[in-house]
Amino acid sequence: MKTISLFLCLTSGLALGQTLCNGEERFCTRRYHEVSFFTTMQSMSSKETRFVPPHQPNSFLKQLDYGVRAFLVEAHLFKQSVYLCQNSCEFGRVSAFEAFYDITQFMHAHPNDVVTIFVDAMVGPNALESVLWESGLLSLAHAQPKNAGWPTLAELNNSGKRLIVFTTEDFGASYPFLHYFANYGWSTSDIDTDAREISCSNVTATIPGSLLLVLHSADHPFVMEKRSERINSNPLFLTSIQRCSSEAHQLPNFVAVDFYTLGDVRAVVQNLNAN
Repeated sequence: MKTISLFLCLTSGLALGQTLCNGEERFCTRRYHEVSFFTTMQSMSSKETRFVPPHQPNSFLKQLDYGVRAFLVEAHLFKQSVYLCQNSCEFGRVSAFEAFYDITQFMHAHPNDVVTIFVDAMVGPNALESVLWESGLLSLAHAQPKNAGWPTLAELNNSGKRLIVFTTEDFGASYPFLHYFANYGWSTSDIDTDAREISCSNVTATIPGSLLLVLHSADHPFVMEKRSERINSNPLFLTSIQRCSSEAHQLPNFVAVDFYTLGDVRAVVQNLNAN
């Protein structure tokens, strides 16, 4: 009886030890552009870090713990160091080194997770490369050739290069890990203050394996929690995202929101990945 019990424990342990990619076994065989990632807008701008006004409730680590796997940030030079700020570092700032170091530590603790960072770069490529290197993130950065097929999440994990960095500036071939997003995908515009749904009618997926970044944010004239909760809630949110996917003829890969804990964001991302 003891032998049988030991065998059952071992076999159940093997089942529990099956490889997961971003928390799901089925994602392992999906290519990067075939997955929808939980994404935050102005990820560094939080109540916790005392931004005015904040876009999120708390820090990068707490966002990662909740399931966020893609971040939109602005990199600025402030007092000769790189900081993550929104428009101006006078209204709030986070050390880029500290934020990126936290992400590095999380990724080392979660070796089967792919993470994406979109950088609106107000700094040059050397400064951005330096802070990525100093924080440890550069060693995890994948370099994706233009017009090449994206690897699967399992392939990214097995390579050890499972951080994807996109930028708003084209820094050229000298920085192959800083991907100019316009070469790889498309982005929607923010939602107008009075609008209730996103429009993706102007998105054209002509690049094979192209990515779609949906900016599900209404921040005019500034972001508000109540407004974020309204647009992040179903059925409005799910209907809007599904219509966007139909108009664009592709999967929304990054659904970027403000105040990510409000509404039904996680449920919407799960719905997108269920298909």
